[in-house]
Amino acid sequence: MASIPPVSGSFNVKATFQGRSEIIPDVNDATTASELRDRIASALGLTDASVKLLHKGKVLGKDGPDSPAFPGGFKGKSAKVLVMATDLATAEGLYAMKSDPLIRGFDDEDEKERRRRRTAELGAADGRRWWGPSHSSQHRHYRFVKIEPCDRHSFGHRAGSRTPHEFRARELLERLATDPGVVAVMTERELVVNALGEMDPIDDRLMQKKKTEEGMCLLGYNTNHGLRIDLKLRTDDLSG
Repeated sequence: MASIPPVSGSFNVKATFQGRSEIIPDVNDATTASELRDRIASALGLTDASVKLLHKGKVLGKDGPDSPAFPGGFKGKSAKVLVMATDLATAEGLYAMKSDPLIRGFDDEDEKERRRRRTAELGAADGRRWWGPSHSSQHRHYRFVKIEPCDRHSFGHRAGSRTPHEFRARELLERLATDPGVVAVMTERELVVNALGEMDPIDDRLMQKKKTEEGMCLLGYNTNHGLRIDLKLRTDDLSG
């Protein structure tokens, strides 16, 4: 549409919607957002739609429909306005639609995450409630930071063929870490141990000479005065 020269004290508004443009003449600083929206909707045939106007990235009329469309005034002959519109019937249909019960919303996801964290803090996850709900977790501060069982690479063959899986070792270590007596000692003495691990069976075999020659039986290691503790969990033949 050809540009119309504005009269004195006013300016034109070029409204663009989906590639279509219309010139709205005789707009001035006193024109309200509601008035400008109605004129643009009429010119673009959007009388049955919800219309929003944007000028330089800002929504016109955010201070109310009766506020000036351009509160700070406009200096120039033509203001470019981007028009966003949604058909009222379409909007009402969307509002009336029910959410899919098989899809969780954001609130449901937040609640699920809160439950997960609460469960983790209470130590109530499956496989960890060895001593009941009152003794199912370590102290918040005085605890074993990491649980580290030996993996199958330490044995030279796949777990399960001759020796229990590392998951079983992890379960036993977690059971020991959450034992009420262990928790009480850790708390009373304010101990923090970086890792509670399973003693490597290869290292255990290297100590068999001491067992034979000196009558010793190695059951674990205490590294760097409690920085790491490793315990012997498996039998000598690794069958249990």
